[in-house]
Amino acid sequence: SICKGLAELLGGDIWLESFYGKGATFFFTIPYTKTISDSHYMKKESTDDNYNWADKKILIGTCLTNLNRYSEAVDYLKKVKFETTTEQEPEVQFYIGEAYFNAGRYEEAIGEFVKIPLLSKKTKLQWEASALYYSGQAYEKLARVDDAVRMYKEIVERPGILLELKREAQRRIDFLTN
Repeated sequence: SICKGLAELLGGDIWLESFYGKGATFFFTIPYTKTISDSHYMKKESTDDNYNWADKKILIGTCLTNLNRYSEAVDYLKKVKFETTTEQEPEVQFYIGEAYFNAGRYEEAIGEFVKIPLLSKKTKLQWEASALYYSGQAYEKLARVDDAVRMYKEIVERPGILLELKREAQRRIDFLTN
């Protein structure tokens, strides 16, 4: 599960205790080191003062989405975005759009997804293609077929996008236009 992976990634554990007729209680542990600083932030037990917690924070944001806590996920990820590298920024932007999408807030999802090809630095991963595809999906949910087709065509025509993604976009175009 995502929560198990997160707990283990942070060096902890997760378990549950279940009682018939009473339900289940989930427990988890993660290591914590209190710092002398006034601020409340995570600090790695290491001599590496430049440790980047962004990957773990991104995972927390996706966990919130998977727990259907969409508004919390959006708020949390928007804060995390300011702590990320230029390689991580489109990923966080995508997950913000995905939280809106899963919440059924399709217009807002599109607004977040289209920022990726317009404003983000190109990265090794295909966040741009994923964002365009999900924008097409959101337009379909809004019954805006012409806009959905436009997004899928953008994937097909844009250089540098994997052939498999282009084929899937073409399948969506064919389905919507026939």
